[in-house]
Amino acid sequence: MPRSPILTGLNQSKVRESRDRKTSLNANNNNDLFCWLQKNISPQIEIIESINLSQYFRQTNHIKIPAAERLRKLAIFLEEMQASYDSPMRYWLAINRVYLAALKLNAQDVWIYHSQAAKWNYLGYILEATKEIDESLYQRIIAINNSISKLSW
Repeated sequence: MPRSPILTGLNQSKVRESRDRKTSLNANNNNDLFCWLQKNISPQIEIIESINLSQYFRQTNHIKIPAAERLRKLAIFLEEMQASYDSPMRYWLAINRVYLAALKLNAQDVWIYHSQAAKWNYLGYILEATKEIDESLYQRIIAINNSISKLSW
């Protein structure tokens, strides 16, 4: 039986990307967005919480990737930047704001739900390990994860 990627310590966003859809998006566009993110986004939680998504759209408009997908990639990029778990809930809320904006743009894109669920699952594991989770939040994470896993791919 394969081992859980969380329990083996693999980076959750890397695991999710490997299972993610095979997009028809141009690899150059993906690379352009990644380079832009590396150059312009800082890992400090205060910066992440204050990202202006309208400004993000304006500054990345030249990259030919749909807006909701650009938001999803921003959220995944932010997940990869997380260096410590001093305040995982605060960090998650900042990232979840990006996922919610992506869902407003395209609620039919199951890959946004998929990415969001992967982060919820990982957050549950971290909060449980740090004893920062209460039972109601844990039950919410389980319910969201179960409902998203029923989506048809």
